[in-house]
Amino acid sequence: QLVVMLAGERTHQTMKRKRTTISIDGTSNHAGVVRPEFLSFTLDWWADTEPGWDGDASILRIDLSNPRLIHAAAALAPSFLRIGGWESDRVVYLLEDDATPWQRSYCAENPDFCLTMERWQEVLTFAERIGARVVFCLAYLLYIEKETRDWDGSNARAFLEYTATNSPPGLLYGIELGNEPLHRDRSSNVTRHVLAYTQVREYIDAIWSGELEPYRPKLMGPSTTGVSKNSFGQFLEYQEFCDAIDVATYHDYRCGTGRNENLAAEAIHPNAFRPHNKLSHAAKLVEAGLTRNGAE
Repeated sequence: QLVVMLAGERTHQTMKRKRTTISIDGTSNHAGVVRPEFLSFTLDWWADTEPGWDGDASILRIDLSNPRLIHAAAALAPSFLRIGGWESDRVVYLLEDDATPWQRSYCAENPDFCLTMERWQEVLTFAERIGARVVFCLAYLLYIEKETRDWDGSNARAFLEYTATNSPPGLLYGIELGNEPLHRDRSSNVTRHVLAYTQVREYIDAIWSGELEPYRPKLMGPSTTGVSKNSFGQFLEYQEFCDAIDVATYHDYRCGTGRNENLAAEAIHPNAFRPHNKLSHAAKLVEAGLTRNGAE
């Protein structure tokens, strides 16, 4: 499958167009191969009063039945719908039958960061309808009490158990733990975070076993900002981390954040993919780190 992206220069709200002939030498080696889901999208968690974002920007408030949204998202199929973002570390998963008094109290005080299973089912239905598989970022920072104790994964495990038995097999493609944990000193104890990743690995293997094993979601991480030695590299130094994960992930804001007013134009401009050696360098760092620790 060949994908060719062409972009023109936008000037005074008009696009200059000209006929272009592209010649491809099919005998040379290709630079790389991307998955069909390469072009995907994300939905984050936002408080209703979050400055700079509309009230319906959050995964909890966006109208998932909107025909325009459904048609636009379905046009990207097959795709990944990642549910994460900066505030994903503040979310409680409210399972009514197993909710603790603390969880109920937290949800009453923080409704913007409380995922009910009713809403979760709406999200899963939406993803299935548009031909997307879900990548979900579990909360980490909320459950370590400002790094005074190890991660409490009980709420995460209950949520994963619910998902395994109440969603179409294979719809949940991947699981992350914590969003950009080292960014702006949100967290500093990488050892504790790695230990939490090994817990999630155990949860996944235990929950998606037997007949569910072929649909076992992939564990992804560490979801750091970039691939520097001081962020991504710290996790790769741990054998336990490399043994636990299936996919190495990091974040690269090539066109800025979602608040960039020129995001749509910049995303289709060739400069978004330059310099090419930066992408290549990042891939080599990932490969080297995982290979050094025996992971595939």
